[in-house]
Amino acid sequence: MKKKLFAILMSAMMLVTFMPMTAFAAEPIVGANFRSMGVGNEATFETKAVKFANEVVEGKYKLISTEEVAKLDTSKVLVVDTMPAAFSNMNRIAGAENAPIWSLSNDGIDRKSELKGQQKVLLQKVADKYGKKVKKITKKVKKDNVVIDSKKKIVVSKKAKIVVYCGFVGCDRSHNGAAYLVKKGFKNVYRYAGGAAAWEDAGHTFVSAK
Repeated sequence: MKKKLFAILMSAMMLVTFMPMTAFAAEPIVGANFRSMGVGNEATFETKAVKFANEVVEGKYKLISTEEVAKLDTSKVLVVDTMPAAFSNMNRIAGAENAPIWSLSNDGIDRKSELKGQQKVLLQKVADKYGKKVKKITKKVKKDNVVIDSKKKIVVSKKAKIVVYCGFVGCDRSHNGAAYLVKKGFKNVYRYAGGAAAWEDAGHTFVSAK
């Protein structure tokens, strides 16, 4: 677990800050030179990186990069934007579905009761994309699938690929959504950490919801 946390922390540090390695080769490392090399507030970066790393460990989901998201075929893979509808409707990755999820860390308000309703919407998006009806919900069916609706006998394969994103690395909406899906039993859940901000910074465009 310690090795995994270290690896995730290193990835997180790369996500929240970038330090040109050529600067190290150009001159000796002394305290005053860090700022001249473009290093920002490392205490802030560290706080964000550790928070992100802890979320990944807690959520038990996988990570996916902007480059990888750009290559996805959204006709086959579910991509979910967890930003509020007003934002998502104007700034959505093409082919993504919107299922708003509350951020639980921004305003100190207890939104857990509201979050449950949003999680149901998220789960329905998964069912709409991958759901299938079975004749009977047996132990074998439960072993390989997540039961979405026991009355209607709608299930989704635990191997279904689901990508969840929000606005930026520090936003925990995607964490809340991805972690929930993992808890439900899905094994192929990805958090697109950079989200909308990374997508735009990489030169990609958004679409407006119809």
